[in-house]
Amino acid sequence: MILLYSHGNSVTCVVLSLLIVDDSEAADLWLLNSCTVKNPSEDNFRNAIKRAQELDKHLVVAGCVPQGQPRHQSIKGISVIGVRTF
Repeated sequence: MILLYSHGNSVTCVVLSLLIVDDSEAADLWLLNSCTVKNPSEDNFRNAIKRAQELDKHLVVAGCVPQGQPRHQSIKGISVIGVRTF
């Protein structure tokens, strides 16, 4: 089961063969999508990361925060989905 979290105006994702749940504690994997448009969004994203770690959930992060700050302490050791521009 997977929990999808987005703190922004929209989230786009493709999920195959997964059950999406509303109860975060029932999810096996948390996929957190972020946006750095506003500071509260960034704070909520980092709080969600801490909560997932406290609950010992599998965690994948995506979006603006890990893209803009790939070496930030809050995402150290966490799987990241993103786009690189060369």
